[in-house]
Amino acid sequence: MKKLKKRTQQAGPRPPSEKQWQAFERAYAIAETGDMAKARVAYERAARMGSPHAQINLAHLYDGGAFGFVDRARARALGKRAFRQGYAQGAYNLAQTYRMDNKRRWYFYWLRRAANAGDTDAKEELRSLETAASKIK
Repeated sequence: MKKLKKRTQQAGPRPPSEKQWQAFERAYAIAETGDMAKARVAYERAARMGSPHAQINLAHLYDGGAFGFVDRARARALGKRAFRQGYAQGAYNLAQTYRMDNKRRWYFYWLRRAANAGDTDAKEELRSLETAASKIK
């Protein structure tokens, strides 16, 4: 019988590789110039390479309409990819896309996931919502 190895929990997200980081920095620099068409191409390339930072920024840009249109489905897919790599901010951004669409159940689900993963913004937001709810009762 094959012995199963116990899976160890990582202390945090795995840092991006040097190539991923360079691709992200290139995309970020292009975005800073204001050429969003080129920035989109560069961010997409970095995101495909697995750069969680590019995935998070690209999700934010899609959600905010920086490319001339809003694509929340794409933003959510990118946020999930970043979260699966251990980046709690991906879950927090996901929560915000659901909040914007008035999908409370999914908003709270992803907000809690982000808070449990250590995202400080998510923790603050949950605390604020709980305080407001307690004042209503």
